[in-house]
Amino acid sequence: MNRRRRILNMAGGGGGAFTPTDIAGLALWNDASDTASITATANAVDQWNDKSGNARHTTATLSRRPTTNTRTINSLNVLDFDGTDDVMIGAAGTLAIPNGANTIFVVYASDNLGDATQNIMNGLNAGSGLRYALGNTATDFQCQNRTTSSIYTTQALVRSTSTVAAGFIRSGTSITPFVNGVKGAAGTNAEDITLTQLNIGAQTNTGTINRFNGMLAEIIWYNSALSDANCNLVGSYLTSKWAATWTGF
Repeated sequence: MNRRRRILNMAGGGGGAFTPTDIAGLALWNDASDTASITATANAVDQWNDKSGNARHTTATLSRRPTTNTRTINSLNVLDFDGTDDVMIGAAGTLAIPNGANTIFVVYASDNLGDATQNIMNGLNAGSGLRYALGNTATDFQCQNRTTSSIYTTQALVRSTSTVAAGFIRSGTSITPFVNGVKGAAGTNAEDITLTQLNIGAQTNTGTINRFNGMLAEIIWYNSALSDANCNLVGSYLTSKWAATWTGF
């Protein structure tokens, strides 16, 4: 089915609506709008279920839990991270996804515009070095998939309270960031990595370093480098759902 037909379907123009499972290689799918996929105690999230079919569910504990059923984007439920210590911990099965080609999409909106770095997703190695990351400084969207710590590929993005659909495509040794359907310059700094931890909403599982302050709506992660056409399918789906912007590759 071509891209135009898929977009029409999403808008109700015929056939079935596009979902991330329509593209092969879906490795992780967290969708906060599907409240049935979230287990919570008094709106504090205990578990966020993976809808990809791979059972890579993320969990939170103690006081480090983001909240659900408290805020929305485009009238849809989101998870709210307080910017203090909220963090979700990835299941062991997610640790191998960054090896080889992979493509990730995240939809989020920031609350605090002043912090130097807010990491949305982070993978650490045995030495607690940051090896896999997506985040937003005050002026850039950062992404990393590398064995050497602190080497990022970046794309200009002034942090604001607007909803953002961003991510990167990693193929071979190249990593290409994108923000709202616009690709940045590819960086030749992608390498296979071995993770021992994967955190959502902060750099570490204590939630206190480079923590994200804002709303997290959806994470879609494939274990392949998606084509431009397939990226646009996912981007159009996110635009329709979350009222985000997607220019198109």
